[in-house]
Amino acid sequence: MKKYFFDTYALLELILGSPRYASIYSEVTEVITTDYNVAEAYYKMLSKNQPELAKKLEEMLLEDALIPSKMALIDACKVKLELRKTADKNISFVDALGYHMAKSMGLKFLTGDDAFKGLKNVEFVK
Repeated sequence: MKKYFFDTYALLELILGSPRYASIYSEVTEVITTDYNVAEAYYKMLSKNQPELAKKLEEMLLEDALIPSKMALIDACKVKLELRKTADKNISFVDALGYHMAKSMGLKFLTGDDAFKGLKNVEFVK
């Protein structure tokens, strides 16, 4: 079975039932993500007036979501700055954190966010 780190984009596609992400989900043993990604996706579902999908996301993921260490948070700041300088990518802190954690865990970073297209260690699915 494959393992991926699901960023917020991937979580939203999964919860919305995207066929591209459903096929990936069927190949994985678990959804690996952080509390930050779950919270960001939860907020997006609430802001789109979809509380039932927000609740489904909470039930699926919140218990197993990773809680980043303080060092991971610091390293994510460095990743965000590095990507801004070297690749002209202005990504969110949550995205930088997920990207860093995926890399440190030896996982592919699963996303459809255009900011990550072409970066190393990314499984880009749109």
